[in-house]
Amino acid sequence: MKYWLKVLTLTIGFFLISILYAFLENKLTLDKIIDGLMFFPVVLLSAGYYFYHKDR
Repeated sequence: MKYWLKVLTLTIGFFLISILYAFLENKLTLDKIIDGLMFFPVVLLSAGYYFYHKDR
């Protein structure tokens, strides 16, 4: 169950980096935040799959 901590850290980090990138471009709008949230489950599932099979 330890890999879920890795997955959550990676996902939150990816989300924060996408928001920071949009903020640095001065294009931080609701659309950019929603785009970041749409990537959230994709990154969560792919990282979960990777760490689950890596740790086994």
